[in-house]
Amino acid sequence: MGFWLLEEIAKRAMKGLGVKFTTVLLYGWGGLVEQPPPDPSISVSGQVMVGCWLLFCLIVDTGFRSSLVSHLAIKSKTDTIETFNDLVAQPGWQWGAMGWALSGAPLEFFVKHTDPVVQRVYREMELLDTVDEALKRVLAGGFSFISFSNYVKVAVASNYADALGNSPFHLSREEVPVMAVFGWPVRLLIASVSELMRHMCLI
Repeated sequence: MGFWLLEEIAKRAMKGLGVKFTTVLLYGWGGLVEQPPPDPSISVSGQVMVGCWLLFCLIVDTGFRSSLVSHLAIKSKTDTIETFNDLVAQPGWQWGAMGWALSGAPLEFFVKHTDPVVQRVYREMELLDTVDEALKRVLAGGFSFISFSNYVKVAVASNYADALGNSPFHLSREEVPVMAVFGWPVRLLIASVSELMRHMCLI
């Protein structure tokens, strides 16, 4: 329609030959199916307008195809589990941790925490023997593995990641800070006092 209007304006301004509306529709359709007519127009200005119209049709066609391919190629994504609230909100979901990891500061975090969500996570947590068992259950679906982030990253990168670092696992972006070294502010003082006591043969 826009091309036909441009041709009509050019015809009246330059007193030249016009183009029928059906011809314009066929030119547009030919541009969309990538088979334009061999002789687009009689006048040079008409050929320029036909070229611009075909370029516009090519851009629209490319955008439509890329959008269609992206919608067909990318699978639908579900919301990822990032927090303990997301974890308990999943119906029928299970979670677990390594037995050795659930001791010391992590154990105190769960036992002494007052949040009912964290208490439920601790109550329903399964104890696992190996990291391979945990990751296989995660791959099977409906299960989350709670552990130290660096430990899990090394295990996943060692056994499940490809050459580009891609893996079938999602690691939560939100980590739970657990202070395992509560005496860190006075560490240097304690170390110097311990060294002094060793020199004095007191320990």
